[in-house]
Amino acid sequence: MNGLPADYFASPLPARVYDYWLDGKDNYDVDRRAADELTRECPGLRVMARENRRFVLDATGWLARNRGIRQFLDLGCGLPARPSVHQAAREVIPGAAVVYVDRDPVAVVNVAALEARGDGLAVLAADVRDAGAVLGAGEVREVIDLSQPAGVILGGTLSDMSPSDARRPVQAYMHALGLTQCMLTVV
Repeated sequence: MNGLPADYFASPLPARVYDYWLDGKDNYDVDRRAADELTRECPGLRVMARENRRFVLDATGWLARNRGIRQFLDLGCGLPARPSVHQAAREVIPGAAVVYVDRDPVAVVNVAALEARGDGLAVLAADVRDAGAVLGAGEVREVIDLSQPAGVILGGTLSDMSPSDARRPVQAYMHALGLTQCMLTVV
């Protein structure tokens, strides 16, 4: 793909390893080897990945159904998986808005092509650790009304960060969005 570093496909990426564990198609030999090695070290990882995904979707539906949340930021969304966050939200609230955010250019291109098409959907290429840049981006401002309740999803994103690195963005999103918002984290 144009614009990617020459070694982009030479090393495993968390999004592609996760995709492999979910039986996705957007992973490569390097990712599968890393995933299989990790699974040998910790045999429950594939099940954990699938349970993580199920929890994100169930919690998204719960937030829409029980809290009336109509808009979501899926931070560190990774590669598209079915069902998607907006499908889970829209089962409860048709027209629920979702902005998918990831720094991986391949994830962003895939989400843009497969998920973020239509009203109330967008994709943003950004580092989720920079809450100011994410919340100030035009893609977010066009889809999400930050004065209204929003669900913030960090579905596995924090596990790629040290506790101190994770604390800063979580606090920044909580502060910027206020106490009327909902944050969903899975580590």
